[in-house]
Amino acid sequence: MDIIFHLGLHCTDEDRLRKTLANNHQILLHQNIMVPPPVRYRRPIRNGMARLANNRRMNRLQDELLEEIIGHEEPERLILCSRQFLGAPQDAHGDNKLYPKAHEHFARLRDLFPDHHVEFHFALRDLATFFPEVFKLTRGLSFEAFMGRCDLRKFSWTELVLRLRQAVPDEPFVIWANEDTPLIWPEILETVSGVAPNTPLEGRDEMLAEVMKPGGFKRLTKYLSERPPDNLATYARVASVFLEKYFDEGKMEEEYELPGWTEKVVDYLSKSYEQDIEDVADIPGVDMINVHI
Repeated sequence: MDIIFHLGLHCTDEDRLRKTLANNHQILLHQNIMVPPPVRYRRPIRNGMARLANNRRMNRLQDELLEEIIGHEEPERLILCSRQFLGAPQDAHGDNKLYPKAHEHFARLRDLFPDHHVEFHFALRDLATFFPEVFKLTRGLSFEAFMGRCDLRKFSWTELVLRLRQAVPDEPFVIWANEDTPLIWPEILETVSGVAPNTPLEGRDEMLAEVMKPGGFKRLTKYLSERPPDNLATYARVASVFLEKYFDEGKMEEEYELPGWTEKVVDYLSKSYEQDIEDVADIPGVDMINVHI
């Protein structure tokens, strides 16, 4: 069985991927793909990871977990989604690293299912918006306390992914830039779910609706219904043309009035992020979903 972990790093998904796939439950089930409700697996997975960390009762852990999650079902592909697998928002950085304990979490997630093929899927986000948005998820902290005495020049998604690859060297990683999501959403859905190419999935256009003017989105959906694209690359090209013309800047404004979060800092982090995306794509074992237009 293929077991897909969609990690949903903080402020990159908000559980949208799981919900969209769950809305396609019958289509996926017909192809022997299972997306169970979170109540079936999030707590068991966390408890299983804790048992691995403490080396307790290991011998039947895999069988116990699968019994809780899928019962007597035998899917070919099992999709498990949660940002909670990586901890609380406060765990998103420390010691000038992104998710300093993530490599331990990845290794334990892999070790939960030693007899199955495991994949890890997640998006990255520009640190200029990542840190302010993750800060919003915290409680009782000032922004200065949340950031601590960190050196922003040392934070790197590349460092994180290399560390994760070292912890889990033999399993595939599928990664994409969160900012590209509206244009590549159909490809994300298809890649994570593993459905047959061109399977019609409900909700494939919903991300574009969130960044386009309503009239423009209506024109786009009409165009796509009259001229269905024959592949994902064509879809992205068509969507990019409409998005360029009907992009709603008001829906994407991200201005933060935070101590020390100057325009100079934002520009530096955004430029570093662009290089990070290129470097991550070159890491062996990483399949990067890019915008092909």
